[in-house]
Amino acid sequence: MKRKYLSFVLLLAAVALVAGCGKSNYPKAPEAGNTSTNPNAIPYLMASNYFVRNSVLPSVTISKRIDTKTEFDEYFGVATTMGSQPTAIDFDKQYVLAVILPETNDATTLKVANVTSYRGIITLSYNREVGQEQTFTVRPLLLVLVDRKYSGEVLIVEK
Repeated sequence: MKRKYLSFVLLLAAVALVAGCGKSNYPKAPEAGNTSTNPNAIPYLMASNYFVRNSVLPSVTISKRIDTKTEFDEYFGVATTMGSQPTAIDFDKQYVLAVILPETNDATTLKVANVTSYRGIITLSYNREVGQEQTFTVRPLLLVLVDRKYSGEVLIVEK
């Protein structure tokens, strides 16, 4: 009887061990950028799980620096999904460089090329990748978090 009980407990422990090796429920860390050797490159984080509010005109391109939560909330809403949370933004320590493109039915991805600081100008350079036509529309969005110690005039450029 003890032998069957011990076998059952070992089997249960093995199943629990294998099941525990699955996907973690912890939120993914924000993607860090600018690991290049460019001496003017500054570090940044990518913000995710936000969407463009319907009150933002759908045919307008917006590229700007956002310094406050109030201003951020005018443009963006939280897009929490099962297993993922929006990137936390501390507006006391960070500001947001935002790029919002007009509505499109093409699969469109915006990717940071680099973020640099030169002579008091913070430059965000990004690339636009356009894919196949879709049956729905999207608002391509890029949100980049920069530490407030990197301050200056902001220039946002599509490469």
